Amino acid sequence: MKVTPIKPIMRSFDKDDRADDERKRLELFLRLVEGMDLPPGRLEKVRTEGGAERFHSLKWLDRNMSIRNSSHGNFRQANNLLKMLLKSEYKKRR
Repeated sequence: MKVTPIKPIMRSFDKDDRADDERKRLELFLRLVEGMDLPPGRLEKVRTEGGAERFHSLKWLDRNMSIRNSSHGNFRQANNLLKMLLKSEYKKRR
C-alpha cells in the first residue's frame, strides 16, 4: 500500500518566517562570495528583490561559480546556500 506524506498547512505566520529565513540565507551567501572571483553585475542582480533577474543570475552562478572559485575556502558552503536559494526561487516561479 502506497502512503502519501501529509503536507503541512501554510499559515500566514509561516510565510513570514520563510521570507526572513531566505533573506538571512541571501545575506550569508553574499558575505561568503565577497572574496571570490565573480562579476559584480551578477551579484548586484542577486541583491535585487526577486524577479526573473535574480533567478537567472542564481542559475548563472550555479553553472559558473566553480570555474575559478572551486579552491576557495568558502566554496562548498556558498554552493550549498546557492542551491537552497535556487530552490526557493524556483518554487516562487511556480
